[in-house]
Amino acid sequence: MSKESHALLEEITQYTNDELARVTKHYDATEEFPTEYVDYFFKRDIFRLLLSQESETEDFYTFIKVIQIVSKQFPSLASISLTQVFKLIS
Repeated sequence: MSKESHALLEEITQYTNDELARVTKHYDATEEFPTEYVDYFFKRDIFRLLLSQESETEDFYTFIKVIQIVSKQFPSLASISLTQVFKLIS
């Protein structure tokens, strides 16, 4: 795994544990769309990992790990992220 991928996964783990774990119950209870948190993933350019022509296998693996990390604390956000990817690649 590249240093960049490792650093990204560390950042996502920290963000998930510090920020997402704190707000997940609110969004699950209210069924509001977590715009701020979806925007974070767009700003971090997470979705580019699936559009990359270089090191496709590593990028795909890194993206899947991001989804796995997020899904442990905020499953609905992980699902939303997956649907956003399908919109991008279709």
